[in-house]
Amino acid sequence: MAFDAYAVVALVQDRVFDRIAQRLADHRPGKLAGEGDGGNLLEQLLSGAPWPRQLRTGELQNLGMVDLDALLPPGSGPLALLRKLSGRVRRGVENVLEARSWDDAVMAARDLISDESRTLAETLLPALVGQLGILLSLVTTIKNIPRSAPAVENALLRYFFSETGYVTLEGISIVAPVHLGDVSASGGQMRGLLSEGTGERYLRDLVRLMVEAADDVRYNDLQGRARAMRVLVDDHAPNLDRWLKGFGALAESSAMGAVEQAVLGVSQFQTNALIAAAAGTFAGTAARKAAQHVFLGELEFWWGQRHA
Repeated sequence: MAFDAYAVVALVQDRVFDRIAQRLADHRPGKLAGEGDGGNLLEQLLSGAPWPRQLRTGELQNLGMVDLDALLPPGSGPLALLRKLSGRVRRGVENVLEARSWDDAVMAARDLISDESRTLAETLLPALVGQLGILLSLVTTIKNIPRSAPAVENALLRYFFSETGYVTLEGISIVAPVHLGDVSASGGQMRGLLSEGTGERYLRDLVRLMVEAADDVRYNDLQGRARAMRVLVDDHAPNLDRWLKGFGALAESSAMGAVEQAVLGVSQFQTNALIAAAAGTFAGTAARKAAQHVFLGELEFWWGQRHA
């Protein structure tokens, strides 16, 4: 099987997880915005400001980005890349990439994730055939955040079977093409996507919703924290939602574009755009979720200070 090029996808996903974890460990709440005339971030939000001021974007810069030049030295082959994977995922990824056929790759992934979620492995995994980028995203996500397996399974079921699809923290539906008409007719908010189903479309959708669901669990019920903050800020909840989208987009746009361009710029991996799409979507979504976590943490911090 020509799976060698996908070693870079697994390596990028694994490094993105570790990089974000390190940056969040170094982050201290209260540092995302200055305290000038507009006040801290919570005060700005409650004042009705249309957008935040005095941002310290360095707190969000490069979330989810990886230094591919350092990871992929000239002439590096797939075995060298696999040796750089963390112990959490190395053996499982090796089994998938060393498979001799697609069926063998699916079975290797099934054996790997069945320890975390037998239902997910037995019911939904067979439906994810066709894109190795999706399979690797599932493997690296579940092995890095094992307690998120039920949430990932629920997200996949909603995507394929619900008319409104999987609804993100910002209220945006990620919808399978067969349901696009239902969402449009109901007036729901929908991602700007091609109307027809394509391989890249499905790949980006499924990678994104897996990371979305897993990171909602990773960051201590991100969906619940957002709902609680909407109640606290009361009339300013619409502004809160706009800022959630904005902070997420700020981090996602940098990480996704940089990773995709970097992957396509490495000559030995210029195999097809789906490899870059898998790596870039994973990095961008992970960066966006981390930014939302930091933003909500900032508001929670200042709320606590305000009511201490």
